[in-house]
Amino acid sequence: MFPLLGLGALALVAFAASRSNTGQKYVAQINTSLKKAGSGRSLISFTTRQVPFELRKRDKKTGQVRIVRGTRTQVVETPPELQLALAKKLNRPVGLDALILATVIASEESLPLGKVAIAWAVKNMARRKGKSIMSLVAPDGHFGSQQDGRYCASGQPPTALDFQIAEDVQSGKLRDPAGAIQWDSPRSQLALIKRGSTTTTRTPESVAANRRADGRRLVILPGIPAEHLRMWA
Repeated sequence: MFPLLGLGALALVAFAASRSNTGQKYVAQINTSLKKAGSGRSLISFTTRQVPFELRKRDKKTGQVRIVRGTRTQVVETPPELQLALAKKLNRPVGLDALILATVIASEESLPLGKVAIAWAVKNMARRKGKSIMSLVAPDGHFGSQQDGRYCASGQPPTALDFQIAEDVQSGKLRDPAGAIQWDSPRSQLALIKRGSTTTTRTPESVAANRRADGRRLVILPGIPAEHLRMWA
């Protein structure tokens, strides 16, 4: 088994084994992906810069608007430029959506099953909103951190594993394990609040309450603690 995966790989196997008819086939597909993925080093490099942002946050109960200003990390190279760079490195065509999904899961999640679920959540949300994956993830045409209220983070360059998972999600080799459109990490939320973040002020409990009020359903992935990752369908 690929040595960098640890409990995440076990979670993938546990999930696949729980699906009675196609579990063995799914495990075989996962194992093939892991063998092809190779190193955990980043496939390409990102150049980053700090840019200002202004975020208007409306309180759902009071209707009051709070303005948050600060700086966030932006990737200088555009996704199409990074797509060309990766295609040149791999010496083969590279899909733009696969690159974007790989960048998101590199930025958002460490465990393989979580990466699969998040990649699918991005696709599901883009489909629901009638948007391209590019416009959903990088509305200003650049990858970057999430402080300005965008859908998700995309500031970390993908590894070979991230890109392999993204390509297998795009091709349908890896099925959707959650049917989600959103996700969050209570552990990360609490850490940001403790550090005094101006953009993350809601507790995990209030985030869950808001999402349930919006009609979302909580999905916990097998083998991944809820405090690490919660998916919302």
